[in-house]
Amino acid sequence: MERQDKIWVDICKAKYFPRAGFWGATNTRGTSQLWREVVKFRGELKEEVCWQIWNGQKAYAVSQPWFQGWQTQSGASTADKKLKVRDLVDTQTNQWREDQLVRLFGPQEAIQILSTVRAPDLNSNLDDALIWKRVKEGRYSVKEGYEWRMKLENSLRTDTVNETHWLRISTLKNVVPKVKIFLWRLLVGTLPIAQNLHKRIRAISPMCQRCTIENEFECHCFFFCPGSRAVWFTSPLMLRVHELPLNITQAFNHITQTLDQQGMVIFSYTMWELWKGRNEVVMQHKTFNPIQIRKNVMAWITDEHQSNPQHTVISQREEQQQYEVSNDEWQMLVDGSWDSTGKAGTAFVVYKEGIAHCFAYNHHQMSDPFHTEATAVHEAIKALCNEIRSPHDQRICINTDCQILANAILKEEIDNLPSWKAIPAVHQSIQMIKQKENRIRINYVCREAVRPAHVLANFARGGMTATTVTVVNQGTLAAWGISTALDRNFFPDSEN
Repeated sequence: MERQDKIWVDICKAKYFPRAGFWGATNTRGTSQLWREVVKFRGELKEEVCWQIWNGQKAYAVSQPWFQGWQTQSGASTADKKLKVRDLVDTQTNQWREDQLVRLFGPQEAIQILSTVRAPDLNSNLDDALIWKRVKEGRYSVKEGYEWRMKLENSLRTDTVNETHWLRISTLKNVVPKVKIFLWRLLVGTLPIAQNLHKRIRAISPMCQRCTIENEFECHCFFFCPGSRAVWFTSPLMLRVHELPLNITQAFNHITQTLDQQGMVIFSYTMWELWKGRNEVVMQHKTFNPIQIRKNVMAWITDEHQSNPQHTVISQREEQQQYEVSNDEWQMLVDGSWDSTGKAGTAFVVYKEGIAHCFAYNHHQMSDPFHTEATAVHEAIKALCNEIRSPHDQRICINTDCQILANAILKEEIDNLPSWKAIPAVHQSIQMIKQKENRIRINYVCREAVRPAHVLANFARGGMTATTVTVVNQGTLAAWGISTALDRNFFPDSEN
């Protein structure tokens, strides 16, 4: 606009606005995305720049801003678009030509020009100058333009990222700098999320490549995608993603306002590993693996905190609360299997005197892993009440590898479950256990302890169902590689 002697200015003018000035240029077929963004930005820029009129030889009267309240005259003829400001001045009296002002701008604008703008001196050697109204000197700089643009964007946003966010991130102890920078980029919206890329390059699909269900925006990528939900389900933070807002800054505020320093560290590394796992799917076409992401997060925590013995959040989640096993109890191993497409399987195996007695498995469509685990336990208890024959006073222990579920049933608390869809199953499980008058109890064990049930649940997830209880015969479980004997390493006292 100001340096019209440059070659690149001539190229842009010839390509994008050969018949009009910059302020009157429009988008045409075949124009680049960059130029479209420039035209989009021009509407905001015209409020901040203005021609300072001296001799009126440079500023175009109808296509460039030169007085307060100037507007592009879309209905101006080709001849009018070529008029300079000096052409609106009487050469003999050096005063404004009122008839021309009224014709070009209308009566109100003409009165404003006559009362506020001095007529240019046609004999002056001073050329018109384009000034930046936000500084006294009137000279534009990239720094001034950037600061103005950032202030404008922040004023339009209700979820402004401010110094408080950066202070919370930058003061995190035991978090490496690259993860802090990653979190900041996430909050300010500069990560190459599919939806962000689609805004710049239309050929790029905004669809999430992991679930192919919804567009990939920030909160979907890190919280709402089924794969991400599975990761948060295994996290010690016990994050309830269904309660989060759709905006990433608001979600960040919602999560971090209740976390202590240790919780923030776990949250930061979980977000980082989610991003890495997502990129492996998009760029390397690998399978998204929530279990591996969980292990990677734990490795980060171990490496960064090996000198700090206080791992309160992790220890509460990882500690195995093994209960004493009585040798006259039947052991029921229960587990659920779930994947990011919503396919799920539930299964249980009952061991009588250390030998497999019966089993069942079922296929489901579930929204999340916790819902699957809760359904598996509920089905097992219902089978004990209705189908499996046992002595009236026989005690039965239900073993699950989901500590949150075991604690919820033991404490009869359903208010803080990770999945609201699991509430009915957990509530009914609690009521059925009460009806059995302490004959049934729930026990939390490690994952390897429930491996037989997990194998059957994986099989059921593929679409197979055996809802009726099947009595174990010789070779019945061998097809799945399951031993009929209960593993003594986890249940040493369960045989006579």
